Amino acid sequence: MRPNCRVSPRVVLVQTASKWHNPARNALPSAHHIAAEATPVSQTHDQKSALQDSTGTPDSGFVWPENWADLDLAVLDVETTGLDCNQDRIIEIGILRFVGGEVVDSYEQLIDPGCEVPQEVVDLTGIKPEDLVGKPRFEEVAQEVHDWLQGVGIVAYNLSFDKGFIAAELERCGLQWPENAPTFDPLIFARQFFKNLGRKNLGRIAKELGIEAKEAHRATEDARVAGRVLFAFADRLPTNLNDVQVLQAQWETAQLQAMRWRSRAPSSDTMADAFSEQAAGLGPGYIYGDEADPFRALFASVPEAKEREY
Repeated sequence: MRPNCRVSPRVVLVQTASKWHNPARNALPSAHHIAAEATPVSQTHDQKSALQDSTGTPDSGFVWPENWADLDLAVLDVETTGLDCNQDRIIEIGILRFVGGEVVDSYEQLIDPGCEVPQEVVDLTGIKPEDLVGKPRFEEVAQEVHDWLQGVGIVAYNLSFDKGFIAAELERCGLQWPENAPTFDPLIFARQFFKNLGRKNLGRIAKELGIEAKEAHRATEDARVAGRVLFAFADRLPTNLNDVQVLQAQWETAQLQAMRWRSRAPSSDTMADAFSEQAAGLGPGYIYGDEADPFRALFASVPEAKEREY
């Protein structure tokens, strides 16, 4: 008998609230992002160590470019049988190679999860059990997936979810997620740049940015849209790789703290609170304050400059 990858009865509500319908899972922290704790001006020792790893050291074995837009990027997405990366399995993976903001190569694969695919997942993704018959198990493609993630920056919308599943599958095969790779989560930027927007799901943000989204909840298309969203934010972000990684880590930390505070607040509708997306306020821990560009922030901090228009 094939094992049953169990899913909560709320899988439709919660999984529909994934990349495209903003879930409670978005509150899961990314270890890479949280590694850099926010400080008022200078970086902590942990921050400096994390950034040294991301930009290349003798330990990391790879030297990354100074500007993040010069990175080759692997933009990825997975569809799964549920929400628990330790119990559920990947049924589809898509990875797009972006160079200079354009897709130059792609990898997409349906995967036999070795367990039942809940009807809720079929309804959400359109991927039927019969579509997976004869498809490879993850262990058959693990090395190929691993190779796609080497020597590149890694991007995913709500990265902690996709990373959690891929890292767990790789580990079962004796392989490791490339922890030294710079990572980017456009959801973190979307929460910061669209504070007054309700839900920041992938489809909603794509619409706000004028990016066409053709087929939601399919891995390759979601990856394509996530990559476009990241590059649509390029003019609002620092160009330096170190700077954008620190800024992303600090924004994520504050956003998670704001979510935790909201989760403690009394409410007559707990589920409505879980799905609400209020703006995450900025605190004194941001090295750039409310301004993504460090030079503009520095200049604006001079008293005589505050009255000027930019």
